[in-house]
Amino acid sequence: AASELEHYLSLTVAGQLSGKPFFLQRDLNFGSGWSPAAAERWAARNRLNRFGDDYAIGADYGGMFNFGGPHFVHTFAQYVPGSKYYAQHPEWFSLNREGKRVCDPTGSQLCLANEELRKTFLAEVKAAIERDEAKSLKDGVPPPQIYDISCNDCREPCQCAACQSIAKEEGSESGPLLRFVNWMADELTKFRPGLYVSTLAYFHTYAPPQHARPRENVFIRLCDTDTNQAFDYRVGRNQAFPEQMRKWHAVAKNLAIWDYSITYGASTGLPYPHEYTIPANFAAFASNGVSAYFAEHECVDFADMHTLSSWLEAKFMENPYADFDSLRARF
Repeated sequence: AASELEHYLSLTVAGQLSGKPFFLQRDLNFGSGWSPAAAERWAARNRLNRFGDDYAIGADYGGMFNFGGPHFVHTFAQYVPGSKYYAQHPEWFSLNREGKRVCDPTGSQLCLANEELRKTFLAEVKAAIERDEAKSLKDGVPPPQIYDISCNDCREPCQCAACQSIAKEEGSESGPLLRFVNWMADELTKFRPGLYVSTLAYFHTYAPPQHARPRENVFIRLCDTDTNQAFDYRVGRNQAFPEQMRKWHAVAKNLAIWDYSITYGASTGLPYPHEYTIPANFAAFASNGVSAYFAEHECVDFADMHTLSSWLEAKFMENPYADFDSLRARF
């Protein structure tokens, strides 16, 4: 290990290191407070190709595999805001369990079976793509390659008869979502071939559908909300998450992970020592077809060993079978 490290460092110093990182998209939100120039250099040096929403990686440092549009997650309410559309089209918004159409982005979704909604949503995404292309041309950087079309951050899918009929047929609320996203992906392929679309397997859409299959340009971002973060994926109930990866990998060409480097709930912000879970977890990602990884770091000013864990995540995105002990000693 020592001789390999010396060889690696000699190549790095000489500027001769080359290779192909394991993951297509390698992304962290690291926390604010860095200067843009320092963040850009750190990302490039550690082979990230996205650095959350706080920082950009310019063309001189290799650019980004970046999201376009208004945001990189939870975009339903951003593409179709209730303030713009609800008054004239309440039927585009989800029917709640009390039989009312609601447009609260913290407690409702869209009515994904509605055909007219699809047309308007598509027009909004196309307009976002054109805005992004114009800005990228002005800035001299490649345009974004991926657009997120995903649920609001809540567990309240539409209860209308059409949406629930699809969910029942598919055995999961991911059914209505994936049919909607597949339609969008097909239309966007006609509009701009080569673009990716991402969506979430999260809360009510966590389980794969029984029949629908993601298009080849669709990323399924699987969110790990149930793991006991004190242990890796080999322990106890945590073994359920690799099993969920296997299920999605069986039906999806592009599988991404949304990971959490923070505890949420009553203990939000507690010190979070988790670096020792990284080797087994990344091995599970690699063996289950994951091609993109994102870690959500919050409360970084007092998170336990935040700098170490972030650096290790960057290294394991490059090589999920890296030698943990050697990397820790090097750090």
